[in-house]
Amino acid sequence: MPPVKHRNIGFREIFFLIIALVLFGGIIIVDISFYHVPSFIKNFHTEREVVLGLSFAALLPFLSSVSRKFQQDYKKMFDISLGLLGGMVLLESGVQMLGGEVLKLWNNNPLLAENPDYWTLVSTIMTIFATSILIIILFNLRYLILARRGKNSDIFFKLAILVILAFALVLNFYEDHYSYKQLNNSIPIDDFSRYIWVVGGLALFTVNSFRNYWIEELTPREKIFILIVIIIILGITGYFIFSPLITKLYALSVTVKGFIIASFTFVGLYLLVVALKLLFHLPLIGYHAQIEDELQAVREISELISASHDEELVLKKVIKHINSITKADICWIESEIEDDEFDILSKNNISEERAHNISLIVRNLIKNSIKDFYYFDLVNNSIVDYIDNLPKKWKMLVAVPVDSGKNNTILYLISTKSSSFKARNINSLKTFLSFLKILQKNQA
Repeated sequence: MPPVKHRNIGFREIFFLIIALVLFGGIIIVDISFYHVPSFIKNFHTEREVVLGLSFAALLPFLSSVSRKFQQDYKKMFDISLGLLGGMVLLESGVQMLGGEVLKLWNNNPLLAENPDYWTLVSTIMTIFATSILIIILFNLRYLILARRGKNSDIFFKLAILVILAFALVLNFYEDHYSYKQLNNSIPIDDFSRYIWVVGGLALFTVNSFRNYWIEELTPREKIFILIVIIIILGITGYFIFSPLITKLYALSVTVKGFIIASFTFVGLYLLVVALKLLFHLPLIGYHAQIEDELQAVREISELISASHDEELVLKKVIKHINSITKADICWIESEIEDDEFDILSKNNISEERAHNISLIVRNLIKNSIKDFYYFDLVNNSIVDYIDNLPKKWKMLVAVPVDSGKNNTILYLISTKSSSFKARNINSLKTFLSFLKILQKNQA
């Protein structure tokens, strides 16, 4: 992870924040005062858009400082970005739905609000809030995209931001503020040129979206968690964007509307690519999670053997981890004392009497055999005839000698699934059997 220079929010950020708030306050006062005089807003449309642009520009130093506060690690930054996006969408939707008559629009037209003063105040504040959140998320995306700098990483990201700003600017001269219809004196753009612009912008967004190398640093469980959260966030964000709930974000300014649409597209595409990449990782996630669990178990047992002289406690820990790694439902270990006599050293999910009886039957069956593993099908094998009151849910029994070539100490595993003991799981036993050998030597 690259070093991050954290800078506290200082005088410069606060100064520009105050300027931005004053400018936003002026816009709100003008909009409320001249709500019923749309000709005034139309005549001063350009000046109003310029002031709005300057307001958000003045916010940038503060929003950049807020983003840098999150730059601790990639996962935390991505989680915070998801939380900001989801929280913003839920808050915007909640305010609109709970507003009821106060925020009611006739024909979904911002010029026909039931309560113009409340509508103007709430919609403006919520739009400023939503736009600020999107700017913070874009700052965060830049950090994630440049996690492993390629030759042109920074250039491609800057081009993507230019596309967002260009779309916002062009839309301002192409679409009417309130009717959302094409202006009569708008910039003439033919269908082919519009197609080139859209495809070019999406291509830049896509190139940036595939720069998500930080995913490689996530643990398997973190990948699954993030995938689930992305699916949820994309669902609620998609519903929000294509519903009337987003109207209040478009009412403030066509320029802001263009910025919001382009930013949502970029962020949504990035999340979609990350989700698809995580989906392709799913087949390996279980494998990596198992390796991670095994390594953790090895560390725990090694530390326990070094620090504890309680061999019974260590043995229980080993059996517990073996049970978990192999996905067995039942597990126990027994050690031969003399011919046909043995002790149950440790067990999990089975009574000592039943473990003793099954061990005796298995020992008689393998008496003249030397193998690394003994598999017994508890559905179709003849061993079924020797075990009294065999539960129907038991499907497979595996007996594993702790010392290769000797049957003096045996580990037993029982599963309720016939295909539970895969070669990978059984091979993992070799590591844990070495711990059992250490314990045997200590006991000797």
